[in-house]
Amino acid sequence: MIRKLYYVLTMPYILAHDLGTTGNKTNLFDETGALVASHLETYDVSYPQAGWAEQDPDDWWRAVCASSRALLAQAKVHTVDVAAVTFSGQMMGVVAMAHHPSATSQAVCRCAASCTMPSRARKFL
Repeated sequence: MIRKLYYVLTMPYILAHDLGTTGNKTNLFDETGALVASHLETYDVSYPQAGWAEQDPDDWWRAVCASSRALLAQAKVHTVDVAAVTFSGQMMGVVAMAHHPSATSQAVCRCAASCTMPSRARKFL
């Protein structure tokens, strides 16, 4: 019991996720800020027509889960040793949501042509 309490109180790692255009890069940092390990889990971007770029938001979540598991296994770090999990993500994307917590469409990505994205996004507002 004392050992478990020690781990909970010390938690020397930070797990950082960067949800990018083509994948989720996960980094593990120690208490000094040094990079311990890194893992990239890719996902697809679809281009249904010229100037459009879309992604499945569920792919982002699958990548976060898969990359977290792979990174912690690679670094031989247990989840109780992680003090915090952080996220950064691509900006200027639109994910239409319904009244329940699930996406109702593909995400319109920032890599879509800037002139077509606002008109496509407006239909969800």
